[in-house]
This record gives sequence, C-alpha cells and structure tokens, in this order.
Amino acid sequence: MAYQIGDKVRITVTCKNVTRVISDPDTLRFRFRKPDGTETVWTFGVDAQVVREAVGVFHVDLPLTMASVLTKEWRYRWEAEGTFSAAYEKPLQVDDTGFNDVVQF
Repeated sequence: MAYQIGDKVRITVTCKNVTRVISDPDTLRFRFRKPDGTETVWTFGVDAQVVREAVGVFHVDLPLTMASVLTKEWRYRWEAEGTFSAAYEKPLQVDDTGFNDVVQF
C-alpha cells in the first residue's frame, strides 16, 4: 500500500518479553529514515511522539512529508532493550505528488 505526501500514519508496536508476555521494555526507540536519507530517533520517555497506550503497547503518528523521484521508500524500526531485547523494521511507500504546493495536514 502506498501512502500520499501529507498522510499521517499511526504505527503501533506490542512488546513481548522472552516468555511472550506483553511487557514494557526498559528502553524503547522508534527510528525512521526519510527518502532523502535523513534519520531520526524518538525514545519513549524522552520524546512525546512515542505514546504508551497500555502495558507494552506503544504508537507514533508519523507525518509523511516527502517522497522522491529516486525512492519513495521510508523505513521505520522499533528497538526494545533492557530485560528483553527485540526489534521490528519495515518499509513504507509514499507516492510523489504532481503538485508544487502541497498542504501538510
């Protein structure tokens, strides 16, 4: 599924410890890379963008602000550390626009 420039995508993660019980990690980071190569890291408890919904369940609302002729791919990655460690990474496709002035919602 391709998204459009200006979309805001909610990305949710559920963290489970080694016995598969839903648990809060000691540290949780959300990393993303835009098509221009810019990387950003948000950390739960430091950055308000990472929201805890319930024990072990977190989300971010990621504003998709760009695409590129060369690549439409954004990448994101959740990283949990502490009493257990886990990671999840996935690409997002964002279509380029044919308009010069795009309103960001």
